[in-house]
Amino acid sequence: MEGRRCDASEGRTEADGRSPRVRRAIVALLNELAPFNDYLGEKDVAARFRLLAKDLATRG
Repeated sequence: MEGRRCDASEGRTEADGRSPRVRRAIVALLNELAPFNDYLGEKDVAARFRLLAKDLATRG
């Protein structure tokens, strides 16, 4: 089983306050993390990504 990949049409929109550039960066990170879902477990990867996204959001 391979990790789930995302595309830019999924997830949040500009209405949530994120710019298209930030959304593309998030999608790119999710796609980089997808292969690790099998090793770490999807919930663990999602939790790590949320922490990273929060850190990036606070940096502006």
